[in-house]
Amino acid sequence: MTDGKAAAPARIAGAPSLLGGSVVVGIGLAIELGSLFVRTIILARLLGSREFGIAAAINTLGAVIEMISFVGLDRYLVYARDGGSRAALEAAHTLTLARGCIGFCLAVLLAWPVAALIHEGRLGPEFALLAVAPLLRGLVHLGVFQMQRAHRFRPAATAEAVAALTGLAVSAIAAWLRPNHTAILWGLIAQAAAAVLLTHLAARPVPYRFGLVAAPLRAALRFGLPLTWNGMMLAASSQLDRMVVGGWLGPAALGLYGLATTLLMQPVNLLMRFATTAWQPSLSAAWHADSHAVFAALAANLNRAAAVIGGCAACVIACLGAPAITMVFGASYVASDLFCALFAGIVALRLARGTLNLFGMAVGATADLALCNSAGLACLPLMALALALRPTLEAAVAGGLAAELFALTMTHLRLRRHYCGSGQRACRSGALSCLLLAAIAAWISALHPALPLRLAACAAGLAACGWPAVLALMPRRVDAALEEENSSFLKKRTKKLLSPLRTPG
Repeated sequence: MTDGKAAAPARIAGAPSLLGGSVVVGIGLAIELGSLFVRTIILARLLGSREFGIAAAINTLGAVIEMISFVGLDRYLVYARDGGSRAALEAAHTLTLARGCIGFCLAVLLAWPVAALIHEGRLGPEFALLAVAPLLRGLVHLGVFQMQRAHRFRPAATAEAVAALTGLAVSAIAAWLRPNHTAILWGLIAQAAAAVLLTHLAARPVPYRFGLVAAPLRAALRFGLPLTWNGMMLAASSQLDRMVVGGWLGPAALGLYGLATTLLMQPVNLLMRFATTAWQPSLSAAWHADSHAVFAALAANLNRAAAVIGGCAACVIACLGAPAITMVFGASYVASDLFCALFAGIVALRLARGTLNLFGMAVGATADLALCNSAGLACLPLMALALALRPTLEAAVAGGLAAELFALTMTHLRLRRHYCGSGQRACRSGALSCLLLAAIAAWISALHPALPLRLAACAAGLAACGWPAVLALMPRRVDAALEEENSSFLKKRTKKLLSPLRTPG
């Protein structure tokens, strides 16, 4: 890191560097999210459905606060041309501390309403203890994220992974000593404290300082404030749905819904965090260097990968989701095949929308990103309407699926100009995979076959959904198709720009 104008720009990684960084990020995220998953299993088995439902409400409140106060300062330090400067880092620390204070106030204010929403108003003071976690998070050292500009991912990955393991250990011990919902509180607070300590150790010798210089503060807020609105929209579409379920169907149903969401959505969260961390530096550098060639090629590869992975993941969930939930969390948690089939569609659409969000973040189009994800607000009224018509978990997921399809459509229409039409081929592949997925899900939901038949259907679906991956083995065909696609897009755009200049005759 350097000062002021001497800051080194982020660079586009070569294949060895990108592969090495991806491995580090992947291992770190696997440990971090894996520990969260193990914590969920331990708490589900030790606490029982009612206490775990309350713990899920506390965890959801923490996630909502994290998302609605998100300013993306770690991503700003990677994206900005001068994000490697000391002034930018000091401004980011100042805004991060402010975010922690805001999160503290939000947790205190929302504790009693959230407890009352799930019919546990007497637990308001215990919900309010959650406020300690965002306050601690406001003191993390962002120097570990600034290092990612040079594709040094190990410090941040290590800090976050070890912090998550600390939270797992503390939650498990607390649940064993006193099996109730307070175990999640101790785990979240311990994880936040460990993250602060480890980031400060990993960022040495970079000093931890605050800055009030107007220019970097304005630049960081210009990048990050739209992400705050974006976080609110994502919270509405991916977290507040749990509050709707809990308020309508009670803590026990909330516990099952939260567990199913954790099990089925965790791979998507892992993939999207991996892609954002490992690929954003190169995507942002490619956008600044050549937005119509290098960036478009990277975008095409990511779109193609998202289509393949989304179809395969949805196929696994539709075929094996119901027995997996009972097998992992215990016999008291039973989800229907229809629930898992509908959730499979949400997973595929969420992965596609997350890929588009990554492009928006990489090119700095945070205002467009926030506007796109506003469509996620449709989740709450559609889910509430579905529950009013039929108060079941399946109805709630059906409402969420409709909202996710609407949000993906709006995001694609708004952001497609940034990735130069390189998603068209992936969209066609994804549509074919969705048709196959619908056929498999209908068969599973109608017949409820035994596990061997489910495994056979899953294997057939994976083979069919993964056929676009063959294109990755044909670089000449891919490059030619991408060149033709980009050329067509540029011709159309040029024609549109020049049409006002033309005169009749």
